[in-house]
Amino acid sequence: MIRSRIAGALAFALALAAVPALARTRGLRATTMREAPELDGVPGEWDAEFRDLSAVVRGAPASPQDLTARVALAYDATNLYVAAEVTDDRLVVGGDWLELILGVPGGTVERVRFDPGDSSHVRGVARTAGGAVIEGARVVLASTATGWSVEASVPWARIPKSDRVRVGYRAALALHDADASNAVESVMATSEALAYDALPPLSMEAELSLGAGLLRERGLTMPPRLNILADVAGDSRFERVLVYDRYLVVLGPGFRSGIEYFYRDLGGSEHLRIEVSDSTGDRKDDIAYRRLTPEGELAVLLSFQDGGDVPTVVSSTLVPSAGPVAAAPHAGSGAERTHVPPTLAPLVPRGVIDVHQTASGTVVFAAKPAGTDSDAVYTLYKQRRAVDGPPRFDVSADFSEDARPERLVVHGADLVVFGPGFRGGRSFAALTLEVDAAELESVTARDVDGDGKMDVVASWRTSGRTWSVTYRIRGGQFERVDSSTPPP
Repeated sequence: MIRSRIAGALAFALALAAVPALARTRGLRATTMREAPELDGVPGEWDAEFRDLSAVVRGAPASPQDLTARVALAYDATNLYVAAEVTDDRLVVGGDWLELILGVPGGTVERVRFDPGDSSHVRGVARTAGGAVIEGARVVLASTATGWSVEASVPWARIPKSDRVRVGYRAALALHDADASNAVESVMATSEALAYDALPPLSMEAELSLGAGLLRERGLTMPPRLNILADVAGDSRFERVLVYDRYLVVLGPGFRSGIEYFYRDLGGSEHLRIEVSDSTGDRKDDIAYRRLTPEGELAVLLSFQDGGDVPTVVSSTLVPSAGPVAAAPHAGSGAERTHVPPTLAPLVPRGVIDVHQTASGTVVFAAKPAGTDSDAVYTLYKQRRAVDGPPRFDVSADFSEDARPERLVVHGADLVVFGPGFRGGRSFAALTLEVDAAELESVTARDVDGDGKMDVVASWRTSGRTWSVTYRIRGGQFERVDSSTPPP
């Protein structure tokens, strides 16, 4: 998993136009579960799109009664869910199983095998491609009149990079069928393409909203000309920064509750260049775009400030054209690549807060930076999380950054850190422990790793045992130092 924030924008240029199979195969949809489903093997309550397995990967079934199936994907903050309703003349333990092929942004593929077991003796289990049992995953089988059905869950924590990446996936689901032994005779899937470069997209809620909203309303059918993952807003997880024709789009799991998107009409697409980096020093990436206009080159810097979901125009500079502007690069042919864009020099000096026009015709609009009042940052956290009342634990120590102490407070199961030297005194970092808040016994500061900075040690008691977990705070974020283990 990703353990630390990468300097600047971690940008995956996803060159979707170079993958013709994506245009031929309809992608999968994953809907948000408002409440965690009761995994009983019968997905009757799922409000999700079920897809037929129509692609024959190996050995076509002898008849519809031999093998047909429909499958669905869903998710919540904790798990990714998979369901299948299967028509099958015989369930073979160890020979019949469901597979998720998940393309993770950056080019890797994670394969998860769901063995349904049987209804009486063999429990269902989820395994990695290497055969390891996936901790915390569940697989539940139910027998039906025409075959069987299954519901399964995989914790996001067991999917590489999912601590920061929850959008931009590709995926397919496949069903492996054996009739007489453990030898697989048929494989049916949602797509014949199972390699990363050709996997169809897997759209989460905000991506579904984009497809049903802006893309449909504006008739935008081509892949995005720019597709970057970067931490520009919301929590520490990455957003997708997309450009369709002349429209800038931002969406992500921690942005606008993960179900909405922001878009901005940039006014034109001619000679458009966009770069993403932290230009304001607030440990969030900002979006800078340059566009040729009749009056010259317009350079604009956008920043999502103070947890907002609409960007502030930090600066807007119009430079009279001194000659032709080079065309922006477009996604070319070839395999998908990882790309880190060059850093864009600041468009205006720091601290400019007025509006004026210079002799050269440059117009500058710069937002007043947020204050460094820790109480104001604490209030911002309470507003964002709808929290009231005093904290249960309140610790002051040097956890991160400069020598000034940070303040660590605990509300419910939330660990929250902020301070005058933390994130420039302008924001906070919050982490929700996966424990019952009532079981939390202590939160203390201790230098566990011996690096001169205090770490956060949280302890709780459940089922008669005391457990603890330790986090360090680096790069404005919580990083786990160890797994949850009984304290010494």
